[in-house]
Amino acid sequence: MRIRWTPERTARLGKEPDKVIAASLGITVYAVVHKRWILRIPRYCAPAPRWTPAMISRLGKMTDREFAATYGLSYRQVFYKRRSLGLPGCRTADQ
Repeated sequence: MRIRWTPERTARLGKEPDKVIAASLGITVYAVVHKRWILRIPRYCAPAPRWTPAMISRLGKMTDREFAATYGLSYRQVFYKRRSLGLPGCRTADQ
């Protein structure tokens, strides 16, 4: 299937994750990445979260994945923040 890149669709490139655009248009992620590459548009980069003192106090008290789901963050954002603060990770009963 060949997609027609309208100005509205092209305007989304670099402003949303490639996989979100691909899913909404019913095309492959590769097609989105390729179009972005042709137009020299950098990939979407999510803004850094604002870490509140309350959030930081809860780091390491639940798993990074649970924390990420609770606050709507990515696992990597949580993992790197916890590690940058030198906090140990939380282990679940099955680990």
